[in-house]
Amino acid sequence: MPRLLVIGLDGATLDLVRPWAAAGRLPALARLMAAGAWGPLRSTVPAATFPAWTSLVTGVNPGRHGVLDFTERVPGTYRVRFVNGSYRRVPALWTRLSAAGRRVAVLTVPATYPPEPTCGVMVSGFDSPLATAIDGSFVHPRALYRDIQRAVGRVPFADFQEVTTGPGWHARALARLLDGVERRTRLATWLLARERWDALMVVFGESDTVAHHFWRFHDPRSPRHAPGPFAGAIARVYEALDRAVGALLAAAPPDTAVAVVSDHGSGGASDRVVHLNRRLAACGLLALRPAARGRVARLVRAAALRAVPAGLQGSLVRRAPAAAGRLEGLHRLAGIDWRRTVAYSEELDYHPSVWLNLRGREPEGAVAPGAYAATRERVAAALATWRDEAGRPVVERVW
Repeated sequence: MPRLLVIGLDGATLDLVRPWAAAGRLPALARLMAAGAWGPLRSTVPAATFPAWTSLVTGVNPGRHGVLDFTERVPGTYRVRFVNGSYRRVPALWTRLSAAGRRVAVLTVPATYPPEPTCGVMVSGFDSPLATAIDGSFVHPRALYRDIQRAVGRVPFADFQEVTTGPGWHARALARLLDGVERRTRLATWLLARERWDALMVVFGESDTVAHHFWRFHDPRSPRHAPGPFAGAIARVYEALDRAVGALLAAAPPDTAVAVVSDHGSGGASDRVVHLNRRLAACGLLALRPAARGRVARLVRAAALRAVPAGLQGSLVRRAPAAAGRLEGLHRLAGIDWRRTVAYSEELDYHPSVWLNLRGREPEGAVAPGAYAATRERVAAALATWRDEAGRPVVERVW
């Protein structure tokens, strides 16, 4: 049985890979595309990092594996909490391979903390709490952590702060991303040479992070386009990732089966912002508190973030996940008058959900259980009939 090598490029898109590979800028990926099969993958609903990678490694959709987002609602409250790999309800591929006696190496796959006792090695992804870098508890077996430090130094988590930016931030971020690709490659090739393995999976998050922060420099069609010295930043990261793919292919036995996969794509932002809760309010489904109360809640969140040193803000979720969850819930939902609200959204900036304010489930539920189905259809109709100023549907589909 040939070995299996899975290389994940988070957020990578064929819209960039195809032209750059054809132009000779991504030779390793171009060779794989020429020698094998390739094409666009349909992502999950929602098309987000945690649910998509979890579906890829379990083979089931988010409704079955239970990881729907970076956060989930805390039952019986209006708060949210950040999730990790322990929320997955279905065994992952490496669990099944381990049970069959196959040795695996799983490196920096999102939503894999805490590490599972696999037959082999696991280095958890960026959902690992920051404190685990002290004792190595994001690594299985834990004793391997010191060897990793000696071999590659700092494990390349996405640990530079992304909450606030300022002069010089983009230059520092780009350097950190390129360094992260190099360190992650060294970690993977070191384990390829050191370990006896039947399947190895490594995920690079840099392709996603660079798109989030540098797409507006790359794409002249972006409504936020800003020409300048970072126009080539995304290409530089993709070229670094291509070198990583080449290094991994060179380190693997020649008969290894290789898959290069992405969880979702990347692209430009819209020229408008959608506020679901405003639509629900306009349809009489949601009521807002007086503006002063919502403003106070936002000020509390802003003040709390200011109390955290700038260098630590980006790692707040990993340093204090419970506190970060409370702040996030305050930011999203503090302005809602629950007793007069039928439905509400947490207003994520990708595939947001809408919840019914159900009596007996929510603390101040307004929807009787017997009215659940009819209210759900009413909410779906309010969203499906929403049009912008040009008469175009704002919401394409309601699940």
